Amino acid sequence: MKRTVWKSAIALFVCALFVLTGCTATQQPASDGNEQILAQLNEIKQQLDDTKSELASIKQEGQSGTNAAQTAAPAPVDTTTPEPVIIETEVPENAVYGVGCTVNGGASVVLDGPTEVRAVADTIEGYEFDHWEFGEMLDYESGATATFIFDAPTVLHAVFHARRVVTFINCHMNFLNAKDKASGKDYKQFDFEDDYTNPETKQNCKGGEIDFFVTADVPKGKQVDYWLINGVKYDPNTNLQKFRVKGQTAATVYEVVFENVPATYYTVTCHNCTFSGGDYSGATSGKVKAGTQITVYGHSDSSACYFVGSPSSASHGSYSNPMSPYKTEPPKPGHTYSTFYFRYTYTVTSDTDISFYGIVN
Repeated sequence: MKRTVWKSAIALFVCALFVLTGCTATQQPASDGNEQILAQLNEIKQQLDDTKSELASIKQEGQSGTNAAQTAAPAPVDTTTPEPVIIETEVPENAVYGVGCTVNGGASVVLDGPTEVRAVADTIEGYEFDHWEFGEMLDYESGATATFIFDAPTVLHAVFHARRVVTFINCHMNFLNAKDKASGKDYKQFDFEDDYTNPETKQNCKGGEIDFFVTADVPKGKQVDYWLINGVKYDPNTNLQKFRVKGQTAATVYEVVFENVPATYYTVTCHNCTFSGGDYSGATSGKVKAGTQITVYGHSDSSACYFVGSPSSASHGSYSNPMSPYKTEPPKPGHTYSTFYFRYTYTVTSDTDISFYGIVN
């Protein structure tokens, strides 16, 4: 097709040259001849213009084909992974929303001008309704069920507090009497959320506040290490066993942590005698744990003997009232006197110094 068009264009061009050349060579002056030549030239010009348009169209098609070949193919579509499905829920903006409560029996109320809203606080075990909050407003006057008028979108919060109960672990509380002293029954827990009566003063008390006295229940061999109040160390350096609390207004847990009482040791010294007990046997001196019972021994060739101790509670017998021996051995060969043995028991509560004396027969 393209070659045919080009051939036609060349032929027309040659024909035009031939006509013009012939016209020049003959140089005919007649007007009829000139008009005939002019008509032929116009016809040739029209054919040339048509050929030019056809060539331009062919050229444009060739460029389009080239551009199409240079355009990259689109990436394949992954048909194995579905597009995420988003479910849009239309939430009205012109509404009152309840948090910790219901509003007109539901979660929200659509406003229609000034709208009356009845709010009911949720019931939560261990907690009590405290107050309402909406915007910057705090409402402590309305109860757990209240009615409001709203004319603008609002979030209505019901605010709660832990029920006011005092709890005691390894300790107890007593109410204060008229002299502000601990008195009456021991309590391990007391609920003062509602109004109550002080059993010691018979006074009616408004719920939400309480005065009391706390005492540690210290077991034998233990002492107070520190207190935990709501799980937090009150004062690691304070080993109080009791204290007074005034104006308690919140739920609180009091707990005592104990430690072993450090052992106390006393020095025991014997003169002319020995002692046994604790970690000792037949010793003349040593450190003995407080409260340890020891046995003091003495022997002599005198049947009348006594012990003198300091403190005086460690003394047994006296010069005027000597002790009697618990055992007697006959004289050994070559000896004249028998041997008499004496003993007594003593509980160590302080440093002790003991001497053993015999009375000359």
